Amino acid sequence: MEEQLRNKANRDIKENTLYGDVRYNIRKIKSDIDIVLKANKSKYKLSESEKEKKIQLLKEEAKESINEKILFYSTFSNLYSASKKLITKEIKPSKIIQELIDNPPLQEWVRTGIPYHKDKRETCAFCGQKLPEDLWDKLDAHFNKESEKLRDFLKEQIEELEKAKINIEQMLPISREQFYSFFQDSFDKLQKDLEKEIIEYNKNIDSLINSLKKREKDIFQPKDLPSTIDNTENIKTILNEIKKLINQHNKKTSSLNDEQKIAKKDLRLYEVYQFLMNIDYEKKIEEINTLKAEEQELEAIYKSINSEIEHIEKEIEDLKSQLKDERRGAEKINEYLNHFFGSGRIKCQAIEKEEIGFKFQIYRNSEIAYNLSEGERSLISLCYFIAKLEEVGSQGRNLIIWIDDPVSSLDNNHIFFAFSLIEEVICRPIKNADGSNSWKYEQLFISTHNLEFLKYIKRLSQPKNDNQYFLLERLNSRSRLKLMPDYLKKYITEFNYLFHQIYLCSQSEDTDQNYELFYNFGNNLRKFLEAYLFYRYPYHTNDKLEKLRKFFGYDTQSVDITNRLTNELSHLEEIFDRSLKPVEIPEIPKLARYVLEKIKEKDLEQYNALLKSIGVEPDI
Repeated sequence: MEEQLRNKANRDIKENTLYGDVRYNIRKIKSDIDIVLKANKSKYKLSESEKEKKIQLLKEEAKESINEKILFYSTFSNLYSASKKLITKEIKPSKIIQELIDNPPLQEWVRTGIPYHKDKRETCAFCGQKLPEDLWDKLDAHFNKESEKLRDFLKEQIEELEKAKINIEQMLPISREQFYSFFQDSFDKLQKDLEKEIIEYNKNIDSLINSLKKREKDIFQPKDLPSTIDNTENIKTILNEIKKLINQHNKKTSSLNDEQKIAKKDLRLYEVYQFLMNIDYEKKIEEINTLKAEEQELEAIYKSINSEIEHIEKEIEDLKSQLKDERRGAEKINEYLNHFFGSGRIKCQAIEKEEIGFKFQIYRNSEIAYNLSEGERSLISLCYFIAKLEEVGSQGRNLIIWIDDPVSSLDNNHIFFAFSLIEEVICRPIKNADGSNSWKYEQLFISTHNLEFLKYIKRLSQPKNDNQYFLLERLNSRSRLKLMPDYLKKYITEFNYLFHQIYLCSQSEDTDQNYELFYNFGNNLRKFLEAYLFYRYPYHTNDKLEKLRKFFGYDTQSVDITNRLTNELSHLEEIFDRSLKPVEIPEIPKLARYVLEKIKEKDLEQYNALLKSIGVEPDI
């Protein structure tokens, strides 16, 4: 629970710029949880639209107040009354020209033509005939002063109506961008409603204008007034709503900071509310309280058990102290010396000294041994080391063991016993119930200078395919570690290795796969024969070929071929051009077989032993 609260506080709330609290932490979220739980939780539940409005409010920056004036003085009722009076007014000419009365368009045509003819022409501009002398008297009687005066009034009224039309840009000199975003939708709606009412208002004005124009064209005939609905009050209502919205906007500028603080808190508490619902907080708190009660009960039991454990551990430490008694270690060393080395004459005894505790003393035939040989020191050190491995502190641990040349200065018999001790106590595996093996060590390192001991080391029990052999080679003042060559790893001596190489040549043909085998044949054969012939004929002679002749039974051709191959193939001096040519000597396999036949002929038992040393069963 603590981890969930900490993550919620530090990630979702502290790092959210919406809430703007970089110091928000687990203490503050716990305080907010108390606020939510103490109140009606639904109080802090927000709908998506409410949440969006509050988020939008937080994004707002303070805007300037809107000071534009919205003015509207409607005179529609007055205009309507004046228009009605003019449209319905009845007038009569002094002397009627019936033809004009019956044909209003003709009457209008005549009236508009008078200014183009009177006092200007004597003939008609339309037909070209001479105008009658009494025409102007007749027309003046028909178009009297009353009709002309009404016509002037109609024109003036039309002009007044045109001026009375409303232009929304002039009436509403503000735009939505001047409002805060949360007021803009309301402004858009009011603006659309206003445009609709203005269109209707101007439509009514146009209706009156059309009626006035019709009366003007038929001046002597009163007209019916068009039906109109005065929507002035609707326009005033909408303008009042816009003024209220402006007031709200202007007030918001002064209170924006406070409202944003409230919005941040509401959103943060809504986030906390959602979090509590998602993790089922109250149910978990009940579970925690139940567990705390159980914990208090178990705490008392724990203290009682812990006291008992401490008592038992003290007893264990006392027993371990007894197990570490150096006297027991001395007994173990003597056991190994007697059992594995048969050295009953040498014994180790632990003597207690007040100042330093126990000290080992070595005895030979019940007398203190002062001058121990190097071999005796090696034996005692090895037994002591292995006895230490069986101490309590070494049990059950993944041991890494290093034994450095434990057979230094020992004879062959003691070397075998050292091998037996290491095998018995360290290397022999422990059989598990399922038949598998487990080992007493994680890694085991054994170093030696002794080839005899190396032979025994290879016989130690060990995990399959989990070992490696190395040589530590000195180079001037430094040393290096390298992989052990096959002749030591497999054969113990180089002599066995060289015999194996000759044997492989005797069984092979010269191919790309065994090229190195044939390339090194001359050198390998030379070294092998030097060793073999020295052991067979152990004397010095100035004649380098004398021992070869004896070995080959004075077969001159075999001696010559052997001498040529061992010299040409193992040296480049004076025959440097051989290094520039591939080795293609068909005599190699033949000579290798001949050498082996000679060894077999002269000493069958040794020949078979050499075959066994390289893992080949002899043909009997």
